Amino acid sequence: MIKKEIPFILLILLLLHACAGEPPEIIQTLGQRNFVKDPITGNIAEYFSLFIQANDADGLEDLVEIYLIQDEEEIFFRIDSENWLKKEKDGEFWLGSNGFTMPDRGSIPSGSYRVLLLDKSGERDEKEIYLFPTDIKGINFPSVRISEETISISNSQEALLLLVYDSVNNFLGSQDLGTNPLPLSSLPGGLGKASYLYLYRYKDKENYGILSGPIYIPSGGS
Repeated sequence: MIKKEIPFILLILLLLHACAGEPPEIIQTLGQRNFVKDPITGNIAEYFSLFIQANDADGLEDLVEIYLIQDEEEIFFRIDSENWLKKEKDGEFWLGSNGFTMPDRGSIPSGSYRVLLLDKSGERDEKEIYLFPTDIKGINFPSVRISEETISISNSQEALLLLVYDSVNNFLGSQDLGTNPLPLSSLPGGLGKASYLYLYRYKDKENYGILSGPIYIPSGGS
């Protein structure tokens, strides 16, 4: 009786081995807090950007979920393959999102977080990142002056990045804004399509981003 069962046991083991596949790999992670101020209401929301350089011997299409977990506070964020952003640069593949946020858009707890990358078979890889606290009271959000023809920085000597959108929320592109006024016609999409924009500045030493917006262009597209 035992001898008859052995081939079936071997068959099951071989089948499981064949279906297991290779586990995914997190090569490196990039995380950044971002604070967004609505210029009309003055409300400030916080979002966390998390991107991982990923690899999977079974192909990137085998990857299905990313989790960001804070065990101490018992909170977690999740994003799946249908909703994450996928970028390729110099042969490196990055997956992630700019939209990790608390339900009330308030401050995301500081501390140690686990980053989990899962594939279809449940195989996973894990890395740890640390979110340092940031005092938003000391943040000076950027502002600009917009005339009929130009846009310029208000009360600052620091350059900005303009993130430009059309009237149906399609991202048109980005444009650097230095200390000199910039013709509105030079914005991505031009005056025919550009409808509103966000102002973005990255604080290198503190590793966080600050945004103001949306700021509507008076002569933007309809």
